[in-house]
Amino acid sequence: METSEKKYISFLDLLGTTSTAHFNESGYYKKLENFWGALAKHSSILEAEDQVHFFSDCAFIEAKKIQTLVKYLKNVRTSLFLTGQYFKASIVEGELEAKSLNLSRYKNKELKESINKKIKGHTFGSNVVSAYLNHDKLKGIGIVVDHKVAQKIEEECVYSCYTPNINTRSYSVYYDLKYNEHDIERESIDLFFRKFVQANHLSKSLGRYYIPILVGMFNSLNYSNFYQKNDEEFDYEKLPYLVEVLLKGRINSLFETVVGIETVFFSYLNNVYNQYNSNNIESVLFSKSNDYILSKKRVTKYLKNIPDELLKSSNKNMVLEKISDNLVGELNFKPKKIT
Repeated sequence: METSEKKYISFLDLLGTTSTAHFNESGYYKKLENFWGALAKHSSILEAEDQVHFFSDCAFIEAKKIQTLVKYLKNVRTSLFLTGQYFKASIVEGELEAKSLNLSRYKNKELKESINKKIKGHTFGSNVVSAYLNHDKLKGIGIVVDHKVAQKIEEECVYSCYTPNINTRSYSVYYDLKYNEHDIERESIDLFFRKFVQANHLSKSLGRYYIPILVGMFNSLNYSNFYQKNDEEFDYEKLPYLVEVLLKGRINSLFETVVGIETVFFSYLNNVYNQYNSNNIESVLFSKSNDYILSKKRVTKYLKNIPDELLKSSNKNMVLEKISDNLVGELNFKPKKIT
């Protein structure tokens, strides 16, 4: 990892607060308290000269070291996950250049004292523009890591994606921060599914915001600990919980109509193919995953749209071969004659 004198900034925006305020004022304030609490709880990670400036449901953060900022954001994310709260954020190079209100222009002493007591806030330099715009482009929940920054922390990043337009099957790929193991445990996942279902029920456009989390999570998983003999009955409980619920059909049954859900399935399959080719997983998991996902015609019909970052070209060719084998097998099937 890089340890230069450059600084790094992040803009973080908590999602769902506006909709909560419309029907639950106490719930709205509770969300804000959880947010402020998470920012404060993990502040010991930050160094003395690092800064966090928050207002209501958003925050600007500056850190001298990218390692520090990554650790801080991931810990804040994990804390909020446990309460079913999610944010979108960005990471770019730069400094906040935070400045308090300049009172030197005011000559009247009483006026200056009055302003100093009543007006609170900061202004920031031009670097915050790219941080804000990168976050604003993201139509989903995640942390957009600028490409230049991602190159310096490759081991901390995974690909994720979002759907810019709900009426088209086009996807924007970006670097996100890897998810911690605690983010992908049963308790957090079940709560996430409930929030996902609620959001999708309220708005199909809002529902797609949850897709980047699943893509990022599946790209963060390692399956090397899964071991099972081919002649044994398949044991789902040996798998990470998120993989278990995918292969048992729960993700498909809950979210099959959500725009972009196909990126979740193909990201998982891409990860399985890569780890299988590296001899990190058992063939039984490879076969189980292949058979399940390629049986979903609603998913496979979007294969050509999937970016190479989510399903690399060699793996896409393997998928095409498997699909064609299945189709040819169906065509060659000859029913028994009725006598």
